[in-house]
Amino acid sequence: MPRLVSDSSGNAGASIAAYGGRAGMAVEVFVPGATSEKKVAQLRGYGATVHRVPGPRAQAASAAIDHVEATGAFYASHVYNPLFHHGTKTFAFELWEQLGRRLPETVLVPAGNGTLLIGAAIGFRELVAAGLGERLPRLVAVQAQRCAPLALATRAAGQSRGRDAPPAPGEGAGETIAEGIAIAEPARLAQMLEVVSESGGTVLTATEAGIASARLALAAKGVDVEPTAAVTYAGWLEWTEAPGPSSTVLAMTGAGLKAGGYC
Repeated sequence: MPRLVSDSSGNAGASIAAYGGRAGMAVEVFVPGATSEKKVAQLRGYGATVHRVPGPRAQAASAAIDHVEATGAFYASHVYNPLFHHGTKTFAFELWEQLGRRLPETVLVPAGNGTLLIGAAIGFRELVAAGLGERLPRLVAVQAQRCAPLALATRAAGQSRGRDAPPAPGEGAGETIAEGIAIAEPARLAQMLEVVSESGGTVLTATEAGIASARLALAAKGVDVEPTAAVTYAGWLEWTEAPGPSSTVLAMTGAGLKAGGYC
């Protein structure tokens, strides 16, 4: 039986497990040890074998790669496979359609490995090239302050704008409630910075308290999301240059039912 191996904080792994199960393929998913039980349960529900790896997200990726090299299984990585971005680019198409066949001025996206950020940029470029939009929306990458390699890189280049305060002493190792974007060393960091710059966007960060507060505020509005998805709302609330809501879209990428309790 063909075997697929993936590393994930839970969401991408669930998609791979679901499609692998539908295709009759064995799927193994390596997740960080702190991954929520509900995400692990979903993976196992699709029939995947789940390997919990102690430490941050990077350790899960390293363990998955070692396993692939040892077994010869196919590495179904949503990070390295460039075709994956042509799946996530449909986010841009759906957004354009739902907004009455127009593009917003600004889009805030939670950014870890950058698969949605890069995919959105590809989709928006194609829409503009087809004459279906006048200009690229400004792409704003939002990260948890505790794990903010994009913010650190833009600051080092003298390009920081908006709310992108540096991690506090002892932080930056990826320990954040926004587990889905806890990527300390993203493989496509340069490409992520390129699409943000091309669109005239910026990089924002959100504190742990800000993320938790934003999640509660969204729940009070009837929107239940996981902390990773609440990052965009937290970033927007703290952004000193935030545009008006009529021209801005906040991407919220994970349901709250799969996350831990509210804090």
